[in-house]
Amino acid sequence: MNEQQHQLINGLFTPEEAKQMLFSLINSKISFNQIEKFTIQEKTSGDVSHSEKRIKELKALYREVENIVSKASDTSKRLKIESTITFELVD
Repeated sequence: MNEQQHQLINGLFTPEEAKQMLFSLINSKISFNQIEKFTIQEKTSGDVSHSEKRIKELKALYREVENIVSKASDTSKRLKIESTITFELVD
């Protein structure tokens, strides 16, 4: 399979819609990494630094999105959001 790209998000959103959608996505990724970290700690006592780093990055992204959405709301603007997801099989 070659690399495939699919449009995940494409549209104009009110600040509330953008906040709801993006926070849901970011929180889901944070939860995934927290579960991965817990699983590694419980089952293998292995290195969880990647999961910890990713959680920290996602929490920073959450705050950044919060600021952007707040600015949009304060100025009565909508947000144009586009996101593409890429798939590729690798060894």
